Amino acid sequence: MTNDQMIILLSILGVLGLLAGYFVTTRLFGESR
Repeated sequence: MTNDQMIILLSILGVLGLLAGYFVTTRLFGESR
């Protein structure tokens, strides 16, 4: 794997992680209200 592929993979994982975290938090806050 080259450095570029590593950076792309990390950025994709980071975006997916942010989306997952945002989705989970909104669901939790939505259910708690």
